[in-house]
Amino acid sequence: MKTLYLLLADGGDGSQSISFTFDSELVELMQNDTDFSVIGECWMSGDGLQVTRIQLPEEMTMECLGISKWSVLDRNDYVELFNEEED
Repeated sequence: MKTLYLLLADGGDGSQSISFTFDSELVELMQNDTDFSVIGECWMSGDGLQVTRIQLPEEMTMECLGISKWSVLDRNDYVELFNEEED
């Protein structure tokens, strides 16, 4: 089994959206970015980072789940988080 992470983002206009990732390291680093310096405040609500986890069979992919590439979180978008970890 592998974990699919669903993260709630604030659209800034009262709307919300969900982004998806299988990258547990990215989620952990986003959770640790408490001053929002890298991920931005759009990922934080009054309760902090909103994350839901779903366990799926290993063979599942974003494509077979029907998840658009525009909704997938990519660690390359948050490379600063990983660079800080290496320092």
